[in-house]
Amino acid sequence: MKFENVSVLSVTHVDAPHKVTSEEIEQQLAPTMDRLGIRPDLLRSLSGIMERRVWDEGMRPSHAAAMAGEKAIEAAGIDRSKIGILINTSVCRVISNRRPPVSRTRSSGCPRRA
Repeated sequence: MKFENVSVLSVTHVDAPHKVTSEEIEQQLAPTMDRLGIRPDLLRSLSGIMERRVWDEGMRPSHAAAMAGEKAIEAAGIDRSKIGILINTSVCRVISNRRPPVSRTRSSGCPRRA
């Protein structure tokens, strides 16, 4: 597939506001891990993940993606009518059908094209 007239004008992200560290999770799991003889820092050492970010209850992934899209459009400084596509690269279990990308496109105010 060949594309012409393609530009990446901005790349942005929006972080969830709440941090949950691996250490906090390990502390909650400590009694079970102790009982099973699993060392306390196993989660951190195996995953390499030190913290996760969590949205408030009820926050939909499509809303967070729309926030990032809005931020990207603002950073690009381009008229919405000139945008052909916004790409969301979020990692989320909820995205399992075709509706979320449609809702992000509609909430961005970009033109709809077939």
